Amino acid sequence: MDNTFCRGDDFVAVEKRDGCLRVTLPQEITMYNIGSIEESVAANLCDGENHVLFDFAKTRTVYSSALAMMVRIRRFVVKRGGSVKFVNVCDHLYEVFTTANIDRIFTISRKNGATTVVQGVFAARQEAIPSCSGNRSVCGAA
Repeated sequence: MDNTFCRGDDFVAVEKRDGCLRVTLPQEITMYNIGSIEESVAANLCDGENHVLFDFAKTRTVYSSALAMMVRIRRFVVKRGGSVKFVNVCDHLYEVFTTANIDRIFTISRKNGATTVVQGVFAARQEAIPSCSGNRSVCGAA
């Protein structure tokens, strides 16, 4: 099931595949659109998905309230035995995430393919994406 909503530049796509929820985020994640993003993710998690992949390919701005939302989602998912990963993170956001120590609780894959994790090591972005449930086909290629 694909779930897509669009409000101006707030395009978000949610795709379910093999127990993984892939969330393609908008250019800016602000206090004005995090409620819609969180509702969309939460609705799809209630359908039994246990792993979340936040795709930052288009994202350039992330408000602190958005990080708090992602931490809430992670807490919910981890309690159910799942995981949350960030992929396609640009260098600027990667610096923000590491400064805020977000890289200590999320697996983060940068746009250039480099991945940082605290527990477990992924050689490249392509390896991190399918690992969200241990199935090599999960979530497809980025």
